[in-house]
Amino acid sequence: MSPKPVILMTGCSSGLGLALARQALKQSYAVIATARRVQDISIEPHENLLTLSLDVTQPNNIAHVMEQAASWRGQIDVLINNAGYGQMGALLDLSAEQLNQQLNTNVTAPIAMIKATLPLFPKRQGRVIQIGSVSAKLSTPFAGAYCGSKAALQIMSDALRMELSELGVSVCTVQLGAVASEFANNAQKGLLDAIPTHSKFSHLKHYIEARANASQQHPTAARDVAVKIIHSLNKPPTAYLKIANGSHALPLLALFPVKLTDWILKRKFGLN
Repeated sequence: MSPKPVILMTGCSSGLGLALARQALKQSYAVIATARRVQDISIEPHENLLTLSLDVTQPNNIAHVMEQAASWRGQIDVLINNAGYGQMGALLDLSAEQLNQQLNTNVTAPIAMIKATLPLFPKRQGRVIQIGSVSAKLSTPFAGAYCGSKAALQIMSDALRMELSELGVSVCTVQLGAVASEFANNAQKGLLDAIPTHSKFSHLKHYIEARANASQQHPTAARDVAVKIIHSLNKPPTAYLKIANGSHALPLLALFPVKLTDWILKRKFGLN
């Protein structure tokens, strides 16, 4: 048995992932922090920290990380699936490759990570934290691929929560609101290929860019979100955690009559 609970985290190069790794170290966890570019994980070396390069869409890379994790502390107590990104743009403007990459990163990869981690969980124990989004509850124009991926992640996590209970493993989905991060900058970069010149929506570029920046309007600090997520590990498992600005209010819009919700969102994004 490891003297300290071990947390494996993905997407730790910046934003919430980096804040989670730092907070977990403060709370005396042993942390395996991963990112596609391991040099981007800006944390001082620590005896309870192992940083590894991981592209969650590459099965061989995942297997290699699990081998290193097993050699380091022998087990994993908590898996936090944080890696992901938001592909913005009108759905019909996105290529099949862009759609597949969005779903592969945000949906398929977290399941692959759970499958690979399962043998390293202690018998009849283990926790999985899926970093989801309030976008799973409310889809918006020009973010259909991202919202769809987060909706799929939540629905699959619901199934996993029931299935893995048989093995003593809990699954919690974080319904995240707006968090200060590099999400908007990364989404803006993705727009370069998401608004082709022949697009029927090119005249709405301003609104598409506004949707990419929406998560950074009055965001909650990543550190504050990380504190709540790590603190939740000291409590009995729950199915969901609603954290950050908008996580409670925005889903209420989905409860409005469909015509009203559509009217509000179409007006907001220039679809008059």
